[in-house]
Amino acid sequence: MDAVSVWTEAVRRQPVNPQAHYLLGAELAHMERYGDAVVHFTHAVEQAPQLLAARVQLALLWLTLQSTAQAESVSAALIDLPDDNAYHHIGRALTALCRGQRAEAIESLRIMQGMAIDNAPLAADMAMLLKSLGEQVQPAAGATNGEVDHRVAISVYAGRRT
Repeated sequence: MDAVSVWTEAVRRQPVNPQAHYLLGAELAHMERYGDAVVHFTHAVEQAPQLLAARVQLALLWLTLQSTAQAESVSAALIDLPDDNAYHHIGRALTALCRGQRAEAIESLRIMQGMAIDNAPLAADMAMLLKSLGEQVQPAAGATNGEVDHRVAISVYAGRRT
């Protein structure tokens, strides 16, 4: 039985299970089934607002789907955390990305890198995002100043550069 089947069954048996929704969402996102992943990350965040990694993943997915208003809304709770919390800086970075402020996003991610984070895969995703942002010297073709390049968020999910 594959991971998606296992987590789907867990959610079917216990619909109020934020960890199962989060893990199912992660599996679906890596399969590029973004719409399904959004549903499960949303359930995880609604059922357990303190599950910060799910909130980050949901915001990244909204960015991937080019819905910056949704991404910024989801990230807002992270910014409210104390500034000695790595998730605060991730929230600042995601909000900056939503607003097309690449330099601010890079600064926040660099601060976050020097802090402890309780989720190694998420830390790796943020490092990949920082690398991706640092490598962008010019906006994507057709993008104007202040516009978000959604390929950055997609590259985190797909595990490759687009």
